[in-house]
Amino acid sequence: MLRERQQAFRAMLPRGMAVYVLAFLFLPIVKLLGLAGDGPMLVVASEIAAIVAIFAVTLWRGWRVNSVLVTTIVTLHVSLLATIGFVLGPLLVLPMLVFGSLPIFLMTPTVRFPKTVLVLHVLAFVVPELLHVQSWQLGQLVRSSGSHA
Repeated sequence: MLRERQQAFRAMLPRGMAVYVLAFLFLPIVKLLGLAGDGPMLVVASEIAAIVAIFAVTLWRGWRVNSVLVTTIVTLHVSLLATIGFVLGPLLVLPMLVFGSLPIFLMTPTVRFPKTVLVLHVLAFVVPELLHVQSWQLGQLVRSSGSHA
C-alpha cells in the first residue's frame, strides 16, 4: 500500500507543479487589471514560488511522501488561498478555490489526515472573511465618529 501511495504521489507532482506554474503566469494579468497592489502580489508570488520549489526539489531529490512533506504543501496551499481571499475579497474567488481544492486534498492518495485538511481549508475561508468584516466595521466606526465632530 505504501509503495502505491509513493507512486501516486510521484505521478501527481509534475501535474501539481504545472498548475501552480500556471497560477504564477496569471499574476501579471491580475496586476494589469489592477486587482491587487505590488505588496500583495509579491506575497502571492512568493507563496506560489515556495510550493513550486518544494515540488521541484521533491522530484529532483526523490523525496518520499511523508506527513511532514504533505503538511507543508497543504499549509502553503492554504496560506495561498487565505492570501488570495484577503487580497481579492473573501467572496469573490475564494469559495471556488477552497471548495475546488478541498476534495483534491481529501482524495489524494498520500498521507491521510482529512480532519486537518478540512480545518485548514475552513480557516482559509474564515480568516479572510473575518478580517474583511472587521475592517468594514472599523471603517464604519471611523466614518460615524468623524461625522459627529
